[in-house]
Amino acid sequence: MKMKRMLIASLCLTMLFAGCGDKKKRKKEAWQKREQVYSDHPPSHWLEYMEKRDPRVRKAAGRMLVDYTRNGKDQVPALVEILKRTKSSGVRLDVVRTLGNMKSKAAAAVPALCDALKDQSWEHRDVAAETLGMIGKDLNRTTAALTAALTDSDERVRLTAARGLGKVKTGDSKAIAGLIKLLEDPDTNVQSEAALAFQTIGRKGKAAIPALQKAAKSQNFMVKFNAEEALRQMR
Repeated sequence: MKMKRMLIASLCLTMLFAGCGDKKKRKKEAWQKREQVYSDHPPSHWLEYMEKRDPRVRKAAGRMLVDYTRNGKDQVPALVEILKRTKSSGVRLDVVRTLGNMKSKAAAAVPALCDALKDQSWEHRDVAAETLGMIGKDLNRTTAALTAALTDSDERVRLTAARGLGKVKTGDSKAIAGLIKLLEDPDTNVQSEAALAFQTIGRKGKAAIPALQKAAKSQNFMVKFNAEEALRQMR
């Protein structure tokens, strides 16, 4: 009797695991088929989806457009057109983020992103500053726009602008002067980011040495640490 029960239990478990395996296999096949259908869509399909209300849809569309651009099908002009015409805050943000993910291939979007740095919304200005740093092209225009953003009324935008100037490793005198002022910003996070920017700028930012020496005596650990590291890079 006991052996019979064990045999039945074993058979049930075998059937259960077999069923789970089949379910996983069917799920995997369905997903692969779905991916294949998605990849069959032309860029125009995904550009249309960039203007949908659902942010999850826009995010997925953005990933596909990045892949198209990476593979030689430039979607930057079309995204810039969406950025110029849309009135949706969410769409604008996702378009700019998508351009940022295209990095240097989105160089043609720099003028539009510089305009976005003048937006009334701090969030839009912040994302535009971040994207300009990620693209790292059209450096004269990018540097001028990010330098102007160093005096933004919102500390989050000032911080991101400083980060962007660090990414492009600017040696521009106005940018350096602006970053030096940020070493005494009311917000210690901004101070820290300005000091961090000088780490990548290196000796091109040697005019900041006195200000960095002062920042290296800060009571804030991150400001102190980043300033000390920046000084080491310059030496």
